[in-house]
Amino acid sequence: MNNKELLLRIAGTVVGLLLAFLTALWTIFASPLRAGGVPLPVSPVLAILAGIGLVWFTRRVTGHNGLALLPGVVWFGTMVVAASKTGEGDLLMPSNDYMGLVAILLGCAAWGLAGYRIVLSGRPAAPAAAPAPAPLAEAKPATAGKPLPGAKPAQGAKKPIVAGGAGNRRRPSRPSGR
Repeated sequence: MNNKELLLRIAGTVVGLLLAFLTALWTIFASPLRAGGVPLPVSPVLAILAGIGLVWFTRRVTGHNGLALLPGVVWFGTMVVAASKTGEGDLLMPSNDYMGLVAILLGCAAWGLAGYRIVLSGRPAAPAAAPAPAPLAEAKPATAGKPLPGAKPAQGAKKPIVAGGAGNRRRPSRPSGR
């Protein structure tokens, strides 16, 4: 890796982190938006789009899977700080703002799924399965009689039965009284 590539990777990571912070702030400030008393789902939609878009952007710019996951950490950290009270009691995202809480949930899900897909896409492909053996020609039933001259029986095969051969004779039983 040369210096230009390293510089671009660092700059892409920094831009991804800044965009994650800014989109987290936009998500926080868009959560209380209402139209005629009805909450608008701007915040969850923004969280989902930002999660997927920034993972893709950072992966594309840096070319590295691990660096693509860093903006999600910044985004989530910003959301945690926004949901926590300050020393003076200020709170950017109160617990009764369910649109903000849904945005955190869906935003984390979007980051997780996008990161999961990015990590899976970076894994080496599974080795190709070995080709199936060609089907064997259908075996003809063995004929009773002598084997062809020079033919060797298959390994583990039983000796062929030949009519009138010495291999078919039974041994006489011995009397049991010795």
